[in-house]
Amino acid sequence: MGIAVPCQLHGARDKRPKAHASIGLPASLGRKDTMHIVSAALAYFFFGFLITVYPSLQAVAQSPDHGSTRYHFDVLLNDKVIGEHSFTLTHLSEDIQTLEGAADYRVKFFGVEVFRYQHQHKERWEDGCLSDYEARTETGRELTITTVESSPERYVVTSNSGNQVHARTDTPCLWSYAYWRPELSAQKSLINGQTGELSAVSIRLLDNPVNNKAIYQRIEIARHSDDEAPIIVLYDRQGRWVGLEVQLAKNRQLLYRRRD
Repeated sequence: MGIAVPCQLHGARDKRPKAHASIGLPASLGRKDTMHIVSAALAYFFFGFLITVYPSLQAVAQSPDHGSTRYHFDVLLNDKVIGEHSFTLTHLSEDIQTLEGAADYRVKFFGVEVFRYQHQHKERWEDGCLSDYEARTETGRELTITTVESSPERYVVTSNSGNQVHARTDTPCLWSYAYWRPELSAQKSLINGQTGELSAVSIRLLDNPVNNKAIYQRIEIARHSDDEAPIIVLYDRQGRWVGLEVQLAKNRQLLYRRRD
């Protein structure tokens, strides 16, 4: 799961990411604004969106016979459901995991579908590091394909914008936005699974909201860029990843909410 809000969301005077429309917002907001904001917001998470977990962080159902965990999240924009993101984490061994996920978002304006976003991703983790990755993303008529291949010497990231090579001497352990992994809070850089960009990050523990007993812990992932909003990751008392929050602008919020 992982994602980055483009600089087009910025206002001239306010450097916080801006959003202008979503499902259910006032009719004065135009259709073009709706498509633009949702496209930018959804690009934010891929992450990869985000995304895998240990058995102790399971969200929905686990199959002990195959060592797999299934996750289902509703995706909301300003408290309106616009789609879902489901994925399955499989433990092949103690040190090897695979993740397969699919997201499908649709936005309607006055009952007419004006935007659709589809994202499929596959990940392989070995010894706590991302070893292989493949993602296919369709936004409107635009198709983006991103892959990651690893060797003992380097990581090779291929995307629509070209190839990037990260030597293991500089990047010994590549990470996507793996909200499920307890070691996430120790990472200094994360790769966006949709664009292939490797960005420096700062991750810190936040105070727990006193008015929400369902949330036990929150961490903030801040990218070292003025045009990207921080991601708030939510966990419950059992240590399970239960949601995401991205404040695009005042009264504009993108949410991941785990289904019970």
